[in-house]
Amino acid sequence: MRINKTGLMIGASAVGLVQIEAASAQESDTIVVTARKTEETLLETPVAVSVLTGEFLDRSSINTVGEVVRFVPGFDLTPQNTTRATGSKIRGISTFSFSDGFESSVATVIDGVVLGREAQGFFDLFDIESLEIIKGPQGTLFGKNASAGVVNIRTRNPEFTFGGGGDITYGSFNEVKTRGTITGPIIDDKLAFRLSGTYHRHDGLLDNRLEGQDDLNDKNTYSLRGKLLYVPTDNLDLLLTVDHTSEDNRCCLPTFRTAGAPTGAVTFAANSPVLQLGDALDALGIVPSESNRDIGVLESNILQESEATGIALQADYEVGNGTFTSITSWREWEIDEFNEADGISTSSVNNRNGTVSSSEQFTQEFRYAGSLTDQLDLVAGLFYFHQDLDATGQVDIEIALPFPPFFNVS
Repeated sequence: MRINKTGLMIGASAVGLVQIEAASAQESDTIVVTARKTEETLLETPVAVSVLTGEFLDRSSINTVGEVVRFVPGFDLTPQNTTRATGSKIRGISTFSFSDGFESSVATVIDGVVLGREAQGFFDLFDIESLEIIKGPQGTLFGKNASAGVVNIRTRNPEFTFGGGGDITYGSFNEVKTRGTITGPIIDDKLAFRLSGTYHRHDGLLDNRLEGQDDLNDKNTYSLRGKLLYVPTDNLDLLLTVDHTSEDNRCCLPTFRTAGAPTGAVTFAANSPVLQLGDALDALGIVPSESNRDIGVLESNILQESEATGIALQADYEVGNGTFTSITSWREWEIDEFNEADGISTSSVNNRNGTVSSSEQFTQEFRYAGSLTDQLDLVAGLFYFHQDLDATGQVDIEIALPFPPFFNVS
């Protein structure tokens, strides 16, 4: 499947200050958000938005978007056995589809750049300034893929004083999380840098009962980000961002809670002998239950590899009572997934499927945000989006019948 999409959006929004619907927070008047494409305090924003500050993310060791759901009401994640099929939902609204031709109703935005595929934002969070969950339709300012809301992530910018930090965490299943950042000036008051990175790994969380096969649902990922901030004049800032993320996991399989009744269709299987599911589980000593963490899958039958690379240039020019902003970005994302959908390799009733997907996107945003009067703010802009998406899917069904439907659909 090949999809080529080009979009152009021109939008303008004039908003007066009205009753605040934002989520409450202690000292919320000091929390800066960009829910309306301009920096303002949480109390000033007439939008329903929940904010997790970078300090809170660091202290709570939140590492992924999936962990954010514990702290934000009305925000949830629908996990699937592939990253590509996982999606977020806001106030119960989401787009649930495995097809690469569908776009999410929740937009994921990182440093002002809208991601063409939602799964591109499901990597480890590191060196974050803030994470905003903006609830409700946001199409005026964030485009057509924001009918349910926006996950708006802002990373930390370079500073003109030297600083940095890092941490190492060790946990169960030999989990190791390492994060670090360093920032400082290259030319005093003119040019500053910031380098950040993270590495995260752990052993498999599911015990593989097949002899000689590694445990599954492990993790092995790293991310790097570099930023340069150039301030040639008092009213002009130029920010260049380059980032790269790589993942190589044997993930993500569910476990068996129950085994259904035997099916008579196995008798007619063309690839006999075929084991019923219950017999295949018994042969491996797997007892289906809510606490079961045993599985029997060949490690060669499960794969999740992905890489994401991006570069963005943002220019902010103060003019009049506002700021003109230009954001030019290019991003590339590749993912190779293969999964044994029936969850066991010894039954020969295997439904194995996989997808190789590659997307490349270019975006250009021009925006002016300022004040017309003391009571009236203006945000106006133009946004261009172009994406090339190639996806090749494969499904192997290893039980064949000599009569319709010619394979076991139960």
